[in-house]
Amino acid sequence: VGASQSYGSAIKSDDLGPSYMASFSARGPTADGRIAPDVVAPGYMINSAISDPTSSTNCAFAKWAGTSMAAPVVAGAAAQIRQYFAEGWYPGGFKGSGLGFEASGSLVKAVLMNGGQLLKGVQRVPNGPVTTKTQFYDNNQNMGVINLMKSLPL
Repeated sequence: VGASQSYGSAIKSDDLGPSYMASFSARGPTADGRIAPDVVAPGYMINSAISDPTSSTNCAFAKWAGTSMAAPVVAGAAAQIRQYFAEGWYPGGFKGSGLGFEASGSLVKAVLMNGGQLLKGVQRVPNGPVTTKTQFYDNNQNMGVINLMKSLPL
């Protein structure tokens, strides 16, 4: 999973936003020559829970960046895909429009990849220049940023 920039006020003033890959994100090819990453999700300036011993609840939030922030986004989307098929949302796009079934891992991955949206480039973050233009199936973004609205009818 690759990390793109995020949305809204979380990004820095000169960062270009979610249409750009964050420069720190690992990219391909893999050691055996495969294209990587498979998909991309927001992973820069993500609000994340942290331990805070000075707080009465011992909890706080901080903005973090990395593929370790992007991977949970993809995991959550994968869980929604499994639920979509289990509850029979396919083929009509509404609950119960079809017979529910347990989606295989291959189907979940295919749905994630099918909805991929093209990124415009790789930007050095924070506030840096665009270092690379991207195209589908390259070693910067492969299938692009996941977007379930592009792959599952509602």
